[in-house]
Amino acid sequence: MKPIDSILERLKGVKQNSNVNSYKALCPAHPDTVSSLSVAEGSDRRVLINCFAGCSTDQVVSNLGLTIADLFDSKLFNKSLVAYPSEINATVQQSSLSLKEYAQAKAMPEGFLSELGIRQENYRGSMALMIPYFDIAGQEKSVRFRHSLNDSRKFSWTTGSKTFLYGLWKIDEARNKGYVVLVEGESDCHTLWNAGFPALGIPGAANWKEGRDVTNFEGIETIYVLIEPDKGGECVLDWLGRSAIKDRSQLIFANGFKDPSELYLQSPSDFDMKWHQAMEESIPWSSLKDSDPRNMRDATWKDCEELATSEDILKLFIRDIRAAGVVGEERNVKIIFLALVTRHLERLVSVVVKGPSSSGKSWIVNQVLGFFPETAYRMLTAASEKALIYSKESYERKYLVFCEADGIKGEFISYVMRSLLSEGNIRYETTEKVGGEFKVRFIEKKGPSGLIVTTTAASLHRENETRMISLTVKDTGEQTAEILQLLAADDPVSVDLNRWHSLDRWLSTNENVAIVPFSKQLAGMIPPVAVRLRRDFSALLSLIKAHAVLHRATRKKDPQGRVIATIESDYSVVRDLVAEVLATGFDSAVSGTIRETVAAVTELIEHGKEPCSTRDVAEKLGLDKSAASRRIGVAVGKGYLINLQEGRGKTSKLILGDPMPTDLQILPDPHDLKRKCCTVAMKSEGTNPVFVPPGEDQPFDDHNDRQSYGSNHEGMAAPRSFTDPETMSDEEFYDTIDGSVGKNR
Repeated sequence: MKPIDSILERLKGVKQNSNVNSYKALCPAHPDTVSSLSVAEGSDRRVLINCFAGCSTDQVVSNLGLTIADLFDSKLFNKSLVAYPSEINATVQQSSLSLKEYAQAKAMPEGFLSELGIRQENYRGSMALMIPYFDIAGQEKSVRFRHSLNDSRKFSWTTGSKTFLYGLWKIDEARNKGYVVLVEGESDCHTLWNAGFPALGIPGAANWKEGRDVTNFEGIETIYVLIEPDKGGECVLDWLGRSAIKDRSQLIFANGFKDPSELYLQSPSDFDMKWHQAMEESIPWSSLKDSDPRNMRDATWKDCEELATSEDILKLFIRDIRAAGVVGEERNVKIIFLALVTRHLERLVSVVVKGPSSSGKSWIVNQVLGFFPETAYRMLTAASEKALIYSKESYERKYLVFCEADGIKGEFISYVMRSLLSEGNIRYETTEKVGGEFKVRFIEKKGPSGLIVTTTAASLHRENETRMISLTVKDTGEQTAEILQLLAADDPVSVDLNRWHSLDRWLSTNENVAIVPFSKQLAGMIPPVAVRLRRDFSALLSLIKAHAVLHRATRKKDPQGRVIATIESDYSVVRDLVAEVLATGFDSAVSGTIRETVAAVTELIEHGKEPCSTRDVAEKLGLDKSAASRRIGVAVGKGYLINLQEGRGKTSKLILGDPMPTDLQILPDPHDLKRKCCTVAMKSEGTNPVFVPPGEDQPFDDHNDRQSYGSNHEGMAAPRSFTDPETMSDEEFYDTIDGSVGKNR
């Protein structure tokens, strides 16, 4: 039997596509109703599997009771080598593991393990541990093989096995004691059982299934859930937040150890005392959002305290992301980072990253994502028209990341994305045939959600682009040279991403509400030059709040506990990052790269090259042809250049078009904004203003001032002293406009 036949016979709802070697079926790794699994046969008879709902190949294969090796033809591949399609050119030598070796490695009696039904068996020519899974009645229902102690691909299931919690036959012991410890895998259960602690094991951090598992905890008052300091721990926190057991859960954050097995091996004689201590120091799930961050006992604060208390977290971020391999893109990566932080706010900021092919767009995005837990985003290369609707994945406070805009082409999916970005959720009605009748089905995908997209195109669908901040990666020769130097360095620096993940998790435990007490004054100083400013201003406020919340450990709070954003510490930073980006978004300014490109064409024409070609411009700017072509396309699209020779594959003939506008300053200077705030605060008390805003010949008229800025400023406290705002401390300045704090959210 061919490998693909072995796979297909285990699947449900199999239908053949127009391609004779391609099929679709119901995915066994999630509750699938729309046949989201694609199965195809490669040229080497290898089975290619892809779940469009996001399940990994490992999850699909495991739920079929097979291993990765079963995707390959044994006649063509050496059985002692197992290739994994999810890794490039990866082969792993099949390992061997005996019961004695396992017992010695875990420092447990071999007889105790044998009593649990664990035994060694010959598995395809090598020794492996056979770990039986018994149901509540003690009947063996599934068997999992363990092939090694350390290899990443160390487990497999026997054919026909169904996954469920490990240790169910011991559940009565947990009910008698009134508690149970929920861990990942079998070995932690073995360690805890050997020490007398009741435990259940999840066969993989992501393998919790609410409908299958939650009823097993009936009658158990307290559930201790281990949160390991890795991606598995992040995954457990994610599904636990949606589970019915969360209100009975006490979280044990592994601090100084990875899991119970490692803690036991550190000192077997002290394990009983240390594990009791870990349970005593556990945190109720409900307290995650109520705990004072400085008194939190969990590992997140301990791991991120140095970061969280820094006066300039973005500076530390740039240091670490440069060590991770990103150079010359400080502004772009800071904006992407802050956008991801808005996940903790009421409004998420979406981003599109543009640039020519091979410019490193996806690399930059991926490196920034590495600073956040995997629960913060969902990475997709493509999606079918209705995959986002039918997926069981939650999008709430999560970013959808498409590393190429081509993956979300189509009017319907563009509409779905706009709905998700604008309304914060997806509400969709469809008809389905059930039992011979058509019935209406209502589907709602809750948000808020954000979107990060990379593209080689100069622009996206216009309705989508106006809902996103548009960034362009550097394409210069200097940038390429800097990247090459970094690649040539033979002294790689290790970056501790765990502390950044802990920072994000710590932020999620707080009620992240921030206020911008100067928002009305800021709005009044921005020229209303474009309708899309209505959206961009909201994004600007979200980024200001994100920067304030990021530094919440060192920021002042109002009486309601809301973080107060400041002009000096938050607005100034965000303004420097996005002022040009926002202005170029609605043509009130021209980016430096486009000005440089048009200037190059101007100079070429002045020297007798009219019209000039893309190659001429590329040589003049020291760019490759693709980078120059993309710049020219943007300039032509905005009318600054004219191409007399249009048509694909034809040599461009460029002449000058419309003159470029003088850049208009959209976001006010921080010093001017601070003066405006003080002036308005004074006028609200009917006091003659000491300061006149720049550009005004006379002090503001009190009546007109109220008309301009609204009744929101009535009742502001008069400043203690009318000193120059440039010399005021933050405390004096915010006392001056204290009456507005809490009103301009």
